[in-house]
Amino acid sequence: MSRRPPYQAALLTKISLSRTIRMKLVRWLLLAAIPVLAQTPRVVNAKFETRPATQSLDAILRAAPSPSWVGYAVPRVPGRGRSCWYDYRGRAAGPAGYQSAVPAEGRSTLMILFRINNAQVESIRTFTADCEVDAGGLPFLWLTGVKPADSLALLAARTTESHRSPISTIAQHADEGANRLLTGYLSTGQPEDVRRNAAYWMAAARGPVWL
Repeated sequence: MSRRPPYQAALLTKISLSRTIRMKLVRWLLLAAIPVLAQTPRVVNAKFETRPATQSLDAILRAAPSPSWVGYAVPRVPGRGRSCWYDYRGRAAGPAGYQSAVPAEGRSTLMILFRINNAQVESIRTFTADCEVDAGGLPFLWLTGVKPADSLALLAARTTESHRSPISTIAQHADEGANRLLTGYLSTGQPEDVRRNAAYWMAAARGPVWL
């Protein structure tokens, strides 16, 4: 049996290693992109823009065009099913964007949308990543890198400022800070409707494990 000269064997080994390295690099890049892709909403009929959250969320909302949508993603409390277009009261806001295909991975991420008009938050809606969003032709700013603690602080401020309490949205955060907020809303110093809302969503969204 003929043997390859040493230089040919070395060359073939180098080519093989190069291919292996390239395949590993491609695999790593694809895996690294999965979290980013999973946190990007499926949006249609929108003037879509993606931007890192380098300012405070409150400042970004106040500076948003009027009217427009501003949104971001945070980890969602485990064990929850599909959720499309729910408003701040936790009620279904219509069948817009309902899809029959339901990727399970989309349920571990909570998408939060704020509708902005005249520098004010008109409504807050939540959905899972397996829902398609129709923005109605409005500007749609998607923020990346939002920390759950910053999201909770933003929502908590709206809970105290307005009767349109986003407690249901707070309850869907996987972050431990949501437990502290909900527990605080159960205290006797809170209005009756806030306490009742917090008790319902603490049980409905988080369950006995979180109590």
